[in-house]
Amino acid sequence: MGDLRHWNKWPDKRLEDMLLGGAQPGSLAHEAAKYILDKRRREREVQARSRPQAPAALALRVDFSFLKNAALRRIAERDWDECQRAFASRCWKSVLILAGGIVETILLSLLSRRKARALKTKAAAGAGIDLGRWTLARMINVSAELKLVPPAVDTLPKPLREYRNLAHPGNEVREGLEFGEPDAATAFNALRAILSRFSET
Repeated sequence: MGDLRHWNKWPDKRLEDMLLGGAQPGSLAHEAAKYILDKRRREREVQARSRPQAPAALALRVDFSFLKNAALRRIAERDWDECQRAFASRCWKSVLILAGGIVETILLSLLSRRKARALKTKAAAGAGIDLGRWTLARMINVSAELKLVPPAVDTLPKPLREYRNLAHPGNEVREGLEFGEPDAATAFNALRAILSRFSET
């Protein structure tokens, strides 16, 4: 079993094996392995908390007062904060889902205030009158036809336009959605441009 003083040099896997079957519970060896693993876990947690946060340049403070609906405004504020943290953590699927939700929140607010005009557009043909049930892709097309959105909306990738399907693995497979860092980065940067435009107006 070796000198316990050398166990600090053992990899976690070897210590875990000792806990699972190599040492009698309650024995010195068992308690030593448990102590070392717990100590390493606490050290890793401290290191994780002390890691530098996302660069300040990444964070974009947005004034969401252009969203007149208070409930939608709170949702957008919450999701934008989380989207920025997800991007900094390289959680690409989360970025696409959150960014898609924010874009939909903005467009739903804009179109709801112009519902009569929105329903008369060519892009709205065949859609119901409940704008909340429209797909994001339709909202984008109607908003573009009404010239409510900046050109950056045209760069939004397919996975973002169909972000609702990303929340369901079955839909993701059925629709053949594939995504990665390029899609998430494109979506994130386009969303930043959109938010910058609206928060300045």
